[in-house]
Amino acid sequence: MTSEATSPASRNGHNAIFPPGLLGEAVTPVRSRLVEYLPGVFHRNEFLGRFLLIFEEVLGPLDRQIANLPAFFDPDTTTPEVLDWLARWAGIVFDDRVPVAQRRQAVNNAVSIYRRRGTARGLADFIESVTGVRPEIVEPTLAEVSRDAALTFTFTVQLRVPADSPIEEDLVQRVIDIEKPAFAAGTLVFERSEA
Repeated sequence: MTSEATSPASRNGHNAIFPPGLLGEAVTPVRSRLVEYLPGVFHRNEFLGRFLLIFEEVLGPLDRQIANLPAFFDPDTTTPEVLDWLARWAGIVFDDRVPVAQRRQAVNNAVSIYRRRGTARGLADFIESVTGVRPEIVEPTLAEVSRDAALTFTFTVQLRVPADSPIEEDLVQRVIDIEKPAFAAGTLVFERSEA
């Protein structure tokens, strides 16, 4: 009088105490899927099928990583650690204060920003991708430069960030120093808007 719950039989009909085949049951040979990559003459070799299971077990995690490789290089889906590594490929080094969302945007936009590198628009795009706020870049007019030659190759970046933003003035100044042309001089006017 054994019930289904107390019976030694498992759900698939095998005896739970003894392994399949020990009590005369038919056993389907377990074989590696790697056998399919070998010439047909090896497909029926049971020992080889079982032997290759070792390699399938060892290489399985690596195979899954390779299958997920495109997501690894996508700035929108990769981990923050890999994102910083991808950023360094593009010549971008982030400060710890830059939020991950802004890092993802900067890496996504790196190619289009580099097309305009050295221009006012390129600098504004890069600052916006790092801070999330579009700056205003003011360059002197030709009339101002003709009156004062010291204004040649100068510009002013005006940036107003929200009061609760983690972005600091020194971070923006570093971005300007890295992204501006070497011969230009930039001034930053940094303000926090009141909440």
